[in-house]
Amino acid sequence: MDNINTTEFEFGKLITNYLEITKPQQTPTLMADEEFRMKCLKAAYVNIAQMLLAFKPFANLPFNEKTVLHHEFWQIFIELGKCYQTCKYLGADSENSRSFADFHQFRDYEKEIFENNASKNSGSSFMIPLKQKLIAAVKGFKKFNPTFFEFSLICQILLWSRCGNFFIVA
Repeated sequence: MDNINTTEFEFGKLITNYLEITKPQQTPTLMADEEFRMKCLKAAYVNIAQMLLAFKPFANLPFNEKTVLHHEFWQIFIELGKCYQTCKYLGADSENSRSFADFHQFRDYEKEIFENNASKNSGSSFMIPLKQKLIAAVKGFKKFNPTFFEFSLICQILLWSRCGNFFIVA
């Protein structure tokens, strides 16, 4: 049991450091810079790899397993991190569809859908179902509004649940 508590504590510290690195350094603004969002996404990819390598249970895995596990984990972790930071910095009002796009800029998905419908742009309308699902996910996360401990455990479960997708038992 002590090993589990130590692992939770160690992972929690790493999550805290990641959230500190990715927190908004200024008042979040409505997303206007896609290039900046991509730069933040690339930095997050590297930060997540560094975070995982500092986590002993992950660091002890063979290289190919670490690579696959990171690949399976990082995308959903970024989204969860943005949802957690959204609750913390933009509020947990589940009627508000704003969500961080890159930890410095936010998106208002309902506004984007309205604008896409008004423009009648077929390329933009292709994204409407995805944006509607994102709204539901963000609002659901805001309703849940997890504590840091809950968020950390969700992330740790997510990390290790990805193992079942590629580890083969001989």
